Amino acid sequence: MFFDNLFKLDNDFFYYGVSGLTKELNSLYIYDVFKKTKRNCLVVVNSLFEATEIYQRILNYTEKVLFFPMDDFITSEALAISPELQLDRVNTLNKLVCGDKYIVITNLMGVLRYLPTSELWKSSFINIKVGDEINRDKLLNDIYLL
Repeated sequence: MFFDNLFKLDNDFFYYGVSGLTKELNSLYIYDVFKKTKRNCLVVVNSLFEATEIYQRILNYTEKVLFFPMDDFITSEALAISPELQLDRVNTLNKLVCGDKYIVITNLMGVLRYLPTSELWKSSFINIKVGDEINRDKLLNDIYLL
């Protein structure tokens, strides 16, 4: 495609810093790289605002894009954690451990955040189905251990 002549893309880990592109061309470039790789692509930007903006732009090209938002200031994370941002992060992690390939958009604070390993994350799942008989004490104990 368009970027083939500019960059040699392979299936190993790579890092590219590209500047001088318009916002739309930058989104198209990220999508182009994503299509050519066999792995997830992580896009890190400076701020939550930029992450939201690029996430919305890439959604124009694919639904295989996830948002991992973190508040830009640690003090606001400690004082008032946004339930919406928390839900976005949990949904992103859940989709990533399922094995599909995604573009993940985050800001710098999202990269700096400590996260569990994918094995630990998967082991914390508690599956409950309609009609299951559940031992209340065991369920509370399992939740407490998480």
